[in-house]
Amino acid sequence: MGQTYRARFRNFSLDQNVTAWRLEQQGEWDRLSTSLALLATMNAAILTVADPPPLAFALWLGGAGLSISGLFIVQYFSIRAFPFTDEEIGDIVNDRSIHTGVLGTAVASPVIITLWVAILFGVGVADYLIQKDLKYRIIAGVPIALGFLFAIVTMIVGCLLGNNAAARRRNQTSRMRHEILPSTTVTSGSNTPAISPSLANDKQM
Repeated sequence: MGQTYRARFRNFSLDQNVTAWRLEQQGEWDRLSTSLALLATMNAAILTVADPPPLAFALWLGGAGLSISGLFIVQYFSIRAFPFTDEEIGDIVNDRSIHTGVLGTAVASPVIITLWVAILFGVGVADYLIQKDLKYRIIAGVPIALGFLFAIVTMIVGCLLGNNAAARRRNQTSRMRHEILPSTTVTSGSNTPAISPSLANDKQM
């Protein structure tokens, strides 16, 4: 996930529409804000369960605190970036005073936090379920297991799509370099302009 954001900032200079880029990023922050608020509410609400297992309680409490931190980061980015103009945003990203890896990791942190909060909540539910009777474990365990399975499959598919897209970009860049280099070599190696056959015949006459 962090690598995706770092690549986005490295390729920022290729994107000339800064306004669309900012709107897309702000839309992502809005979605993350809603997800983090929902996860914080769920973790806080489930802490009121009577006699939760110690591990599940610790996981839910940690998820609640982590989701609050994610909400703070999302709101801070949105408010802090508001007064900057498009030109200033372009200068910040293209200027090497801030390493693109550090900048991409900071912006990706809310996404990573959201994923970890969801994982903590799910593991806590699984630990809570283990402490119950077998019939209740079966009833609740089937949809939970299916949910975990679908999540794992989705992550695998996402990784495969990302790897394929990165391979296509590398191949495209390599082809462009091979197309540019020969013409550059011919142009730089020739000091005199080429004379067409018709002009050569005219000179001979």
